[in-house]
Amino acid sequence: MVINLTDEIDEIMETYQYQMDHVRISKEEIKKRLIRAKEVEAKENAEVAEIEKSIQP
Repeated sequence: MVINLTDEIDEIMETYQYQMDHVRISKEEIKKRLIRAKEVEAKENAEVAEIEKSIQP
């Protein structure tokens, strides 16, 4: 019985490459979300500081 390992290996490599591409995309998405969260946090902190400043005599 002859087993064609080339096809099996190709399929495994394609699956691995797909997973690696997916992970890379996910990391980029996480980076974008972290940057956005920091921007929102900075904006909110600025707004709070502005309100605190206006309240103080």
